[in-house]
Amino acid sequence: MSTLPAFAGPRGRRLLLALASRTSDAVRSTVFPVALDLDRDAGTPLIMFGWADVEAHTGEPPQTPNDEVADVAREISNLDPLALTSADVWKALVETVDDAAYWQPPRGEDVLAARPELDGALSRLATAVAEQDLLPPPDGEAYAVVHLRDGEPNTPWPTPSAAPDLLQGWTAQMLEGERAASRDRPRDARAPYSGTWWSTPPHGLVVSTPHSKAVGPWGLSLVEDGLGETEALTAPVVARPAARVYTIESAQDWASLCRMAPLEVTASKRHDWYRTTGRDDVRWVIPDWPTIAVEWDAVHLTLAGYLDLAGRLIDVYEGVASVIAGWNPGATYWFRGAHIERSATISWVRAESDKPWHQASRE
Repeated sequence: MSTLPAFAGPRGRRLLLALASRTSDAVRSTVFPVALDLDRDAGTPLIMFGWADVEAHTGEPPQTPNDEVADVAREISNLDPLALTSADVWKALVETVDDAAYWQPPRGEDVLAARPELDGALSRLATAVAEQDLLPPPDGEAYAVVHLRDGEPNTPWPTPSAAPDLLQGWTAQMLEGERAASRDRPRDARAPYSGTWWSTPPHGLVVSTPHSKAVGPWGLSLVEDGLGETEALTAPVVARPAARVYTIESAQDWASLCRMAPLEVTASKRHDWYRTTGRDDVRWVIPDWPTIAVEWDAVHLTLAGYLDLAGRLIDVYEGVASVIAGWNPGATYWFRGAHIERSATISWVRAESDKPWHQASRE
């Protein structure tokens, strides 16, 4: 895809395929058998963006007949892009984020979305989404989100005062995890091992999510590998006007973060990131977040950055790479300079995990 680079990434292409399937029975019925054939669970253990066969140890591309993929491309090309709605795009985005899983090979739909035969058809959809402004526009408000299960929070509300201790202990924990993985896990990236596959700042920091009038706080719905909760709480996040926020929107943005303070995680992330990228010819690094926090108050991943970058290999140096994994679109992790207005907490509910959220009552 030569246009709209945000949609050329793994999540961006998957969003477009999900959008096409959601808005057309013909596309959906054509996609299903092809994706099933490509799915690892259906007997084709393939890795997108590397085409590595985990069991056969080959680097051959998927063997799904080209005419079947061409059928998918043709059906997508038959769609009327002017019939797309912002609601369609939002639902496809929610599905795309929920399906992200960086500890296993990409799903059949992800492999299909990456096929070059779909470039023209998906590019046409991407242009329509962009030109019609169908992605949700942030309105400038920011919220923290806590999901509930059986009425109890999945995680406690973050407190800014805890950030220094979280950051202080984080690097030591990561280094110990890397030493343990080097000692206990095999070098073979195909071995069935998994660990801390995410590359986010420490859990427990204040995290804000954008808000859009039509859908509310994004963090209610845009959750990678969500648990299907039907209750949640949100509260406004108030940030210092002069806060220094590092924005991630391009591969260079993430690579620069890694170069500022590289922390090697090859042994601890090798097996998971091989599965999601198909690459085992690099050393892996992530940003050392406590060092980043010396200069920056927060780090923010834009929606465009998420669609373009999440789950794909990002070159840092020659032979050294990284992966954005475990982030949600639009998330901002605060090292300092922001607090949660708990007095303005709002309760949210939805009938089922695939239904829209709506406010229940103020607490």
